[in-house]
Amino acid sequence: MVGKRLCGRSMDLYAVGVVVLSVSALTDVLTPWVIGNLISASDLHLTVPALLIAFTAALKSTLFPIVHHLGSSAQGRTSDDRYPRFTSATSLAPPLALW
Repeated sequence: MVGKRLCGRSMDLYAVGVVVLSVSALTDVLTPWVIGNLISASDLHLTVPALLIAFTAALKSTLFPIVHHLGSSAQGRTSDDRYPRFTSATSLAPPLALW
C-alpha cells in the first residue's frame, strides 16, 4: 500500500527506490546485530526480533509496486493489466509444486 501511494505521488521513482532500498539494506545489516545483543540463548521473548524481521520484509515489499510501475511504464502497459495473473500464479505455484 505504501509503495502504491509512492507511485502515485512521486515524480522520481528511481530516487524513491534508491532511498527505500538503502534503508532496507541498512536494516538488513543492523537487524542481526540488534537481535544478537538483545536476545540471550535462554530468552523466550521473540517479539522484538520478529518485529525487526517483519519490518525489513515490509521495506522490501514497498519496492515491489515501484519496480513494477517502472517496468510497466517502460513497456507501455499498466501494472493493473498483469496484477491478477501475477497474484494468481504466485498463489498457485507452491501447491502445484508439491503436487
